[in-house]
Amino acid sequence: MKVLSRIVVRRVVIALIIVLLAYIGYSKRLQISARIWHWKYGYSAQVGNYNVPVPDNWLVLSQGQSDLTLTYVSRKQSLPSAFPVAPMITISSLPVAVANLDFWKSRQQGLLETDKVRQVEQRTLMVGDEKVICIGGSVARDVFQVPQSDLISLECRSSGTLDVMFSGSQSEVQRFYDILGEIHRFK
Repeated sequence: MKVLSRIVVRRVVIALIIVLLAYIGYSKRLQISARIWHWKYGYSAQVGNYNVPVPDNWLVLSQGQSDLTLTYVSRKQSLPSAFPVAPMITISSLPVAVANLDFWKSRQQGLLETDKVRQVEQRTLMVGDEKVICIGGSVARDVFQVPQSDLISLECRSSGTLDVMFSGSQSEVQRFYDILGEIHRFK
């Protein structure tokens, strides 16, 4: 009888250890996937004629010849929003450059005004020798009426073929601009 109870106790302990390890593995699956991606491919990816940095704690969700989607997977991120979402960046290389970047900017401003976005985020920067204009705002709060939302959506276009979209909390915008500033065109 003692031998049988020891066997049962061992099996229960082993089963609990397996369940615990499975839980830990599942809860950290995105961080593990990001680590594996970085081990396999390094810290950058190619999108069309652009080299895109992929920093630590960012996971490549999808990658094609002309597009790439990244998400931030760190559990240390602070998301005080009522609607917490991990920041995402989609980078595309368009088949042709935007003919008139100022026209694109004014069209985006018009769309944001039509949607009644109250605070418009706008920035112009250089990516290599290309001018990049980013524009957007709190579409979740102002258009979709998500209360207490600090989510921001930005769309960026370059004078070349680069097209970038960002969705995330206001506190992550600078991290996005840091990544955007490190993109460079292959020569």
